[in-house]
Amino acid sequence: MAACSPGLDGVGVSTAGGGGTGAAAVDAGAEAPPFDPQVRASLVPFGKGEETSGHAPGLYDFALFANEAARATMAGGARSFPLGSVLGIEHQRRDGSGKGPSFFMEKRSASGDRFGGWRFVAVDTQGRVVDQ
Repeated sequence: MAACSPGLDGVGVSTAGGGGTGAAAVDAGAEAPPFDPQVRASLVPFGKGEETSGHAPGLYDFALFANEAARATMAGGARSFPLGSVLGIEHQRRDGSGKGPSFFMEKRSASGDRFGGWRFVAVDTQGRVVDQ
């Protein structure tokens, strides 16, 4: 997360236990509606892309994206994001051979659940949601 400004330590870092695997893994209660892969079109870049050190170090470069709600929060230095905030990270292979996976987090509720109301989504290189 070196590309984040100083007030953003830990954005996208989960300290909670895993939520399971596959799209069927959701928190207790009613299943949330599916993540809309088209949401990526509403996100704008922030920070500067660089080599990833967390997900397959040395294999990917990454770029960070956010929607307006998330960008306004980050610009103001706040640590609590409003409902509707979306953050994303896209990976590109360093050798230029193609895209890597994308990951998104969307603030869906003010819940005190173990994920803090965030939904985490993994999208494969073909744009398919593979885990949420």
